[in-house]
Amino acid sequence: MKKKAYCPILLVSLCFGILLIGCDNPVETQRQSPHIPVTGISNVPSAATVGVALPLSGTVAPENATNQTIVWSTASEGASITDNALTATQPGTVVVTATIANGLTRTEPYTQNFNITVNPASLVSITVTTPPNKINYYVPETLDLSGMVVTAAYSNESTAALSGYTTIPAAGTALSSGTSSVEVSYTEGGITRTTSFSITVSTVAVDNIGAVYTQAQTVYPNTPMDSLKNGLIVTAYYNNGDNSEATAYTLSGTLNPGISTITVSYSGKETSFTVNVTALTAPSESHYTISGAGSYAYNKTARTVTIGRQAGASPGGITIFYGGTTAEPVNAGTYTVTFNVAEVEGFSPGTGLSAGTITITPAQLGWVSGAVSNKLYDRTTTAAITTQPTLTGVVNGDTVNVTNGTAAFAGSNAGTGIAVTASGYSVSGASPNYTAPGQPSFANANITVRNITLTGVQATNRAYAPGNTTVALTGGSLGNLPDGATQEEIHFNLGSGAVAGADAGNGKAVSYTPALTGSAAANYNLTSHNAVTVNINQATGQTVGAPSGTPASRNHNSITLAAVTPPAGQTVQYARSNANGSTVASNWQDSPIFSGLSANTPYTFFARSASNNNYTAGAQSAGTAISTLQSVGNVFAYYWVNEHDSLIIGGPHSVNAGGTLTIGAQGDGYSGHQWWLNGSNTGQTGTSYNFSSSIPGTTHNLSLFVVKDGKLYNTSIVITVN
Repeated sequence: MKKKAYCPILLVSLCFGILLIGCDNPVETQRQSPHIPVTGISNVPSAATVGVALPLSGTVAPENATNQTIVWSTASEGASITDNALTATQPGTVVVTATIANGLTRTEPYTQNFNITVNPASLVSITVTTPPNKINYYVPETLDLSGMVVTAAYSNESTAALSGYTTIPAAGTALSSGTSSVEVSYTEGGITRTTSFSITVSTVAVDNIGAVYTQAQTVYPNTPMDSLKNGLIVTAYYNNGDNSEATAYTLSGTLNPGISTITVSYSGKETSFTVNVTALTAPSESHYTISGAGSYAYNKTARTVTIGRQAGASPGGITIFYGGTTAEPVNAGTYTVTFNVAEVEGFSPGTGLSAGTITITPAQLGWVSGAVSNKLYDRTTTAAITTQPTLTGVVNGDTVNVTNGTAAFAGSNAGTGIAVTASGYSVSGASPNYTAPGQPSFANANITVRNITLTGVQATNRAYAPGNTTVALTGGSLGNLPDGATQEEIHFNLGSGAVAGADAGNGKAVSYTPALTGSAAANYNLTSHNAVTVNINQATGQTVGAPSGTPASRNHNSITLAAVTPPAGQTVQYARSNANGSTVASNWQDSPIFSGLSANTPYTFFARSASNNNYTAGAQSAGTAISTLQSVGNVFAYYWVNEHDSLIIGGPHSVNAGGTLTIGAQGDGYSGHQWWLNGSNTGQTGTSYNFSSSIPGTTHNLSLFVVKDGKLYNTSIVITVN
């Protein structure tokens, strides 16, 4: 652009210089001022209104531009520019062009386009140009806007008749006295404009009323006043000259049998008319049928009385009372039934009419028997309940509470099938609908004999007594007794114990059978008693007599005492004193034979009972003095042996094994024969001795001792067994 702007100038200047240079007669020329181009236009209006001419103007930059005259033009539809003012016929965007001649250069114009928003014309005001046909009203007429014209004025100075306006009060609204202005509102394009017009609302006043009554029904003293409006026409006469049938009137007066005058009141005015009144009919029981009274057993069912109407009965509502309330009786009791009949037209009210009596008798409660557990005898009658008795006869839905009591056996003694009685049972919540039952019953039960034990029994130790097996018992206590048991109720008798034999011994088992005694003994069973032992001590030995002074036999070195009779249960022991004649016995022996004695020596012999299992040794008897014999050698001149029935004289002799030798002694005056074999006394004392054969090959020495004249003699032979 700069080349295009200044290049011509340069050329012109060069040419002009050339011309000046080439002139023979140069002349002085006038210099032109520099051209300042336009760089922009601002502050152009951006908004217009439809139908309203918008003056166009702008600020040229720079402010010292050579040419600043703006020519405006537009090619937008519905828009035109006259006298630099834009007029648009429709809303939208209009493009206007600003042109400045020679604005760029001395020969080239400057142009610039601008967008202008054309807005619709805005609502400026509304006016009621034609009031409604009716502007004078009487209360309660409604607003009538017929014939009213409302005109709107817009910002583009145009006007238009409106239809979408609203009014306060709205059309059809009943007007009240004092209303004098109606407000009109209209909104368009978010702009609301209002105006108003005046009306006159007057109150219509009733000047007078008239009443015409045509009686077409029977009227009673209790006929509702409004019922008289049937057949009554009331006319209201207004101050505006109108009249109309009035409906919101009221009637007053009293309807008495005969002719009654009734007053009509309406809008502060009154008139009257007469009516013929018929007397009321009073209800009575005879007008009704009554059923349902009577006696019932309680079962939680409401009992009702039904009352029906007979011909001529009052149609008034019936209210039945049971004992003074309308609630139908359910609970037990006696209820006087009455009924009231409501007053209705033609009938007076009926009050307290009798409908009989309803009696509801209490239901009888019962019990299902309970059960108790069998028990061990415990001295008491207390019974443990396993199944509580339950009530019967309670109507479903009712709650009757049971307070449980206790059960007791008829007696405390053991037995089967014992009756059980109850006490302390009670019911609550039963009254008045139930007859409370007595005490419940329980099934019979058993009291079992109580097993007890006996311990602590002891036996009294004693001395042996021949043939006596009894033992005295002491002590003992019973175990597993119930609390509080006394000896008067339960005790025991030990009796006597017994041992298996009468012999003495320690720790001997004692058998015994204790027996229970006492007033309650039958309630117990003694299952065991403790084992008892006893010591049967030796009895003191029995006293025996002294040995006989005449011994069974004696010789020079031995004495055989005559046996002392032993006491029962004991044997006899023998002893002798020392050779010096001491009276103290020693060396007690069971045999009465004393050997190894000194010949021709006095000895004192004693006896006592010998100790054994059952006895101690008895006391020493008195002593008996016996002397041994003087030894004088052999006295036999001969002896004989009878062997196998053959007389053999002399010796030695022999015997076959299994055979027998009979040996005889001969001689006069000899006594005390004693036969000794192999040094031992055989105990045989006769004048002959039978020797039985023994083991073959053995040799035996047979000796014979005899006494004669106080002297001991002996001889021996040898016997061989073949």
